[in-house]
Amino acid sequence: NGGGTFNFGNGNITLQFGQACLTNSQVRAGVENAGYNNVKIVKNLGNNKVVVVGKKNGKWYEMRVNKCTRVVDKIHRIYPNNNGSFTITLTF
Repeated sequence: NGGGTFNFGNGNITLQFGQACLTNSQVRAGVENAGYNNVKIVKNLGNNKVVVVGKKNGKWYEMRVNKCTRVVDKIHRIYPNNNGSFTITLTF
């Protein structure tokens, strides 16, 4: 176990942990360790994949995390709605 780190390569990010599949808490910790704050898992996509949002350098981003392969991809900037909520725009 232990803290998560991000490895950057090929435009994707890989979370490193000791377990086969990450828990939601480990996903949040790994994204936070990469410099994001206000990290939330906002959608379960099935097949051990989740959509995560987080804020970095004053800007909001969403990303897809595979909890078993630890790959973080589909990272892009998002903009909050007027009421502070988000519209999930992740496409495959």
